[in-house]
Amino acid sequence: MHRRYQHINIPTEIVRTLVVIAEMGSFSRAGEKLGLSQPAISAQMKRLQVMVGGTIFERATDGVSLTPKGKLVLASARKLLDANDQILSIGGAVNDSQPIRLGLSSLFAEQFLSAWTAVKHDAGQVYMYSDHSRELAKAWTEGYLDVTCVANPPAEIGAPVFEWNEDIVWVRNRDFVLRYASPVPLVCGPESSPDQPMIAALEKAGLAYRVAFAGADYHVRLAAAAGGIGLMALPARHVAKPLVVAREYYLPALPPLRAGIFVRPVVEPTRVAPIIATLKMLSPPSREDELIA
Repeated sequence: MHRRYQHINIPTEIVRTLVVIAEMGSFSRAGEKLGLSQPAISAQMKRLQVMVGGTIFERATDGVSLTPKGKLVLASARKLLDANDQILSIGGAVNDSQPIRLGLSSLFAEQFLSAWTAVKHDAGQVYMYSDHSRELAKAWTEGYLDVTCVANPPAEIGAPVFEWNEDIVWVRNRDFVLRYASPVPLVCGPESSPDQPMIAALEKAGLAYRVAFAGADYHVRLAAAAGGIGLMALPARHVAKPLVVAREYYLPALPPLRAGIFVRPVVEPTRVAPIIATLKMLSPPSREDELIA
C-alpha cells in the first residue's frame, strides 16, 4: 500500500536544531551554539512546521516554548537523533569525526580538487558539494554546510575568513568576428556569477546584445564559446585554448568578481585548517597585494 510519507525525509540538521532550541529556550541562543544565524534557525523551523502540519514553538517571556504538538515532535526527534548516533557508533564514529560539509563554487571546484588531491591531509572525512554560488549561499544560511567558497557572496551570509578579487575578462573563439552593428551574442548561464555584471556593463555602455546560448553546465558554456557561438565572461586564470581574451575596443571593462571563504564557528579549527589553506591557494598569485585576510 502506498504511504503518504514514503518519500519525505526530515534532514538531521533540522531535527538537531529543534532539540537545541528546546534545550536553550531561544532561537538566538540555539543559533550561537550551532553557529547558525537567526534567519537560518527560523527557516529550518518553518520548514519543519510545514512537514508536521502545525506550530512547534510559541513565544514565551524570555524566548520560546514548545506547543503541545511541539512536545510530541521533540520526543520523536530525540529518538531519531539517538538512532542516528547509535548507527554512527557502529563504525566507531564520534562527534569529532563527523564529515566536514564543504561547498565549492563551480568556478573554483576543479582547481581546489587538483590542489586537495595532490597532498595528504588530516582533516578527516570531508563531504564535498559543488554548485552555483547562489545555491551554496542558501545552503550555508540554512545550516547545511560547514565551510564554503562562493563568488559574489551576499551580505546575509556573514563575514568571510578570507576573500579576494578575481579579474573577469571577455573571451571568444580566436576566429570569432562580430558583424558590424549587430547585437553582441552572449554565452550565459542563468546562475553564473559573471553574467549579470557582463550584461550590466553592456547596458551601461549602450551596446545591444542577445543571448546566443544559455546553459547551466559550465563546460558546455565553454564549448559554446570555443565553438564561436558568442562571447563569454571568465575569470582571467581560466582562459585556455582555443579561447582567447577578447580585446575589441567596443567591449566595456568588466568589474572584478569577489570571492570569499566562510567557516562556521563551531567547526573544529584543527580539522578545518587544511581545507582553508587549500582554499586560500585559489586566490590569484598576481593579486596578493589585494588579499584581505
